[in-house]
Amino acid sequence: MANNNNKDKCNVPNLRFPEFSGEWEMSSIGEQFELYSGNTPSRMNKNQFDGSINWITSGELKEHYISDTKEKISEEAAKNNSLKLLPVGTFVIAIYGLEANGVRGTCSITTRESTISQACMAFTSKMDIQNEFLYSWYKKHGNIIGIKYAQGTKQQNLSYDIIERFNISYPCMEEQKKLIRFISLIDQRIATQNKIH
Repeated sequence: MANNNNKDKCNVPNLRFPEFSGEWEMSSIGEQFELYSGNTPSRMNKNQFDGSINWITSGELKEHYISDTKEKISEEAAKNNSLKLLPVGTFVIAIYGLEANGVRGTCSITTRESTISQACMAFTSKMDIQNEFLYSWYKKHGNIIGIKYAQGTKQQNLSYDIIERFNISYPCMEEQKKLIRFISLIDQRIATQNKIH
């Protein structure tokens, strides 16, 4: 990666692949993503938690990818609670309980069709930003976002209105793809080193 010392452009990263130039775009989350928060089916009806549909809670967003959940709901539960079946590749963050270090800034990408609780928010890209790029961005900024913007006294939460106004800078799609591959390679090497030690 090349070192970019052009101080006239405030929206250009310091390190960059040499084949790319120009400023990154700046946009709000609300302009780039459809945002959706889920719900919790009533536990009074046991049939609603007797199904095969993934139901993601905020405490399960620990790994890069999420393929399975502790609890699963039925089609009846999804229908009765207007729960969207999110497609594979959906980016999900925790928005409730952000006073806790283990929850604040956590996020995952789905590898199976899933539903989510109201303690989570899902992002579906409208056009210009890949969810893998958003994942890397949120891993870097999510903890600070939670500390600065979460609201509440006892329990601190992020709301739709707050999240949609966040600005995100991003490169063209080809540069995003190259960055994603580069970050993935680094993650793989770190994982290999951790296994050795």
